[in-house]
Amino acid sequence: LPTENYELFTGNDSYQIYKEVSGAFVLVYNKASGLTQDEKIRQAVNAAVNPEEVLLGAYSSDEFYRIETSYMGEEMTNWYSEAGADNAHQVDMELAKNYLDEAGYDGTTFRILVPSENVFFCNAAVIVQAELQAIGMNVEIITADSSSYSSYRNDETKYDIFFSNTLPVSVPTLQIFLSPTWAGFTSDQAIFDACDAINSSTSIEEAKEKWDDLQAYCWEESLPVTKLGSVFNYTVTSDKVDGFIYFNGPVIVNTTVSE
Repeated sequence: LPTENYELFTGNDSYQIYKEVSGAFVLVYNKASGLTQDEKIRQAVNAAVNPEEVLLGAYSSDEFYRIETSYMGEEMTNWYSEAGADNAHQVDMELAKNYLDEAGYDGTTFRILVPSENVFFCNAAVIVQAELQAIGMNVEIITADSSSYSSYRNDETKYDIFFSNTLPVSVPTLQIFLSPTWAGFTSDQAIFDACDAINSSTSIEEAKEKWDDLQAYCWEESLPVTKLGSVFNYTVTSDKVDGFIYFNGPVIVNTTVSE
């Protein structure tokens, strides 16, 4: 349901509201070409972006997001990690400018790709554009309609970053932005080796320790994405509905409706 309709249902006892995490809100960097092929440029963007500003601007209410640095949301208790958090959500414009200087940034246009029909991503793009302009970058928002967005996203020449709501996964090595076959073009062999080591672990404790190391490496060095937080969607039923479950969409197998 639309986020702007949420207050129509809150405080009304005739409705039941079901909310769930729909994914992580991430800035995905193009690691194959362009400005963000340079890790220093990625770190500059990471240092400048303000998660609260971006997510509030995108969703208009803090009911629909949670600021979070762990790649695995807090619901995934076995995998939740604060490793690397010191290099996340810094909102430090001077640090960001220093990274630009180290990268030798020369005013080349920084390109943000968004699908024109996704109002959340379009709103976020405007805010990120302003934040990056504040550190001296030239920034362009490129919009693509639904018929061309996927081809744009898979073309390394078309953008520097795009936004994604990555779906929740059961184990961290399934995070799509760690894959070499997905848009954003992760190519860091250290990431692939670490994923292999996690997958071959013989205990959850061993795997979690290795995952902490990999998440720290991603935030502090490789930076395939900048995660701003987790985001939520919701649905509503009447108060006469029982047994309804909302998990990756409505589950109505055991649902009943009373008179």
